[in-house]
Amino acid sequence: MIRSALFIALSIAASSSWACTRTGPPDQAKLADYSVLVVEVTGIHLTAYEAYRLAGRGDESRGKPSSIFAHYGGIAGWTAEFTVDVLVDRVVSGASEPARTLTLSDCALPIPTLKEKGIAVVPREGVEARTRVVWASEGERYASWARQLGVSETGSGE
Repeated sequence: MIRSALFIALSIAASSSWACTRTGPPDQAKLADYSVLVVEVTGIHLTAYEAYRLAGRGDESRGKPSSIFAHYGGIAGWTAEFTVDVLVDRVVSGASEPARTLTLSDCALPIPTLKEKGIAVVPREGVEARTRVVWASEGERYASWARQLGVSETGSGE
């Protein structure tokens, strides 16, 4: 009985140590290090997946990706790196070009659809951090970010 309980406890601890948690928006104290943008997706490039598929054909011109992260989504749901081209509909804080490319990866980050609206929290020049995003299709998660970051729920800011 004790062995079974110990085995179950260790199994749960081991599996949760491999799990990842989706990144949320930065807390208010760190928000000055980021630009908060309302964006619309105009292009998607599955960079890690592409590199994985090319490497499988003997072409490593795009790098030598980890097959686990590129093909299977990583350990416990990590979304492999991809890029999205976006139009910046509104700059909530910070600064941005009117169109830009964002490099993304995170735990359980959905890949958006074309023309999808989102909120991007982009580190300012010189800040060592990843870009964080939430898409309008994520429902309550999007609404929560919008409230925390002062973005209208329509996403466009118009």
